[in-house]
Amino acid sequence: MRALFSKILVPIDGSDYSFKAAEYAIDISRRYQSEITLISIVASKVRYGDSSGIFGAIPPSYLKKYENEARKWFNRVLEKVKKDGLEIKKIKTDVITTPLSIVSTILRHAEKNEADLIVIGTKGITGFKRMLVGSVASGVVTYAHCPVLVIR
Repeated sequence: MRALFSKILVPIDGSDYSFKAAEYAIDISRRYQSEITLISIVASKVRYGDSSGIFGAIPPSYLKKYENEARKWFNRVLEKVKKDGLEIKKIKTDVITTPLSIVSTILRHAEKNEADLIVIGTKGITGFKRMLVGSVASGVVTYAHCPVLVIR
């Protein structure tokens, strides 16, 4: 029989909320011996233009900078895992570049990888302070195929 939460997906965007979500995922993983997958998403709908008139593409320099930043975020979580004594082999990381929305990318990744739980922060780095739940978290809660734990 499969554990209740054998695969946990945690989107990381560098915000305090996403790191707090990762802490909750680590705690749940300890209880259920779950595998955790940390993802960070670069949406190519960020509109960068150049002299060629191409919009929607991600400049390689920006992508490299984002990937380096995401690796720092992942390492921060991995350090917490080491400190808490979890096995590192139960942690996967992935930086995803997509033309899709952040919400649909999280949901597609969760379904494709058969996540049993998504743990997400209420607001990301672009969240408005007046919103109780950010648009990404709200979209994930609305359309997810599995339970979603939203961390404040």
